[in-house]
Amino acid sequence: YRDAVVNTASGEITRYEMRHKPEHIVIVDANRYHYLNFPVSISYKPWATDHVRINIEGGASYMHFMTASGKSLDYQNLEIIDLKDREFRNSIGSIFMKVGATYHVSQQFSLGFEPTVVYFTNTIYTEEYPFEVIPYSMGLNLKLQMKLN
Repeated sequence: YRDAVVNTASGEITRYEMRHKPEHIVIVDANRYHYLNFPVSISYKPWATDHVRINIEGGASYMHFMTASGKSLDYQNLEIIDLKDREFRNSIGSIFMKVGATYHVSQQFSLGFEPTVVYFTNTIYTEEYPFEVIPYSMGLNLKLQMKLN
């Protein structure tokens, strides 16, 4: 919807001007980031009742970046870029904490949930971005376990 006005001497964007004819940009591809994750954790799983077990787990992990695929917008010039052409950090560290419960229906079958918080040591971007990147993630792991004897 706007064009960047670039200072020819410095190469920096100084302002934006509205385009006379609006342009709608739609990116339909899913962005994918591929990492190898090497976690180390310790957990404590006491029985709360005859069928319910509490799970308290904490740890750290090292993630090695492999590749990315998809499309995004370059915030500096508003051009569509391919993620495989972008530079990302090769390494990211994280610490995590999980607290949940597992209900054992029988010796072979159980259901559970684990709210999880992960804090990352840095972001995947090598340069500073114009928006704040949140270095943490929160989620809920749902567990379905069946032992095959």
